[in-house]
Amino acid sequence: MIETLVVLLIVGIVSSAGLSVLVLDRDQGIQREARQLALRLAELQSYVRESGRSVAWSADQQGYRFSLIPDATDGASPTPGWLRDQARFAQLFPQRSWSLESVRVRLEPAGPWVFVNEWLSAPRQLELDDGHEVLHLRSDPTGRFDVQS
Repeated sequence: MIETLVVLLIVGIVSSAGLSVLVLDRDQGIQREARQLALRLAELQSYVRESGRSVAWSADQQGYRFSLIPDATDGASPTPGWLRDQARFAQLFPQRSWSLESVRVRLEPAGPWVFVNEWLSAPRQLELDDGHEVLHLRSDPTGRFDVQS
């Protein structure tokens, strides 16, 4: 009888430990995703300021993508400089899928965000919702993003 109780106690402890690990992994998943995105957007802002190029960033339920925007000096046909910049940009900022199964995304302002070579910009907000937790990435006027619950 005591042996059965000990076995049941061990099974209960192992089960509860496994469940708490699953809950922590889920929370770390969206937190990790939000932190990585904040870092990528900071890298993007640095790239834009250094290169002088404008970049569009968009996100949806599948993931997010970056698009280099041609400027007036690029002309109607692609120049070798533009193609080189575009190839380098594609390596630095590839399209990325969310690491979570289901993510709802809401952007303010809606639509693609355009990052330009200006030190001050309008505040932006991104909402990530995995169905269990909602996180917000908010930018300040200098373009720095913070993750908030």
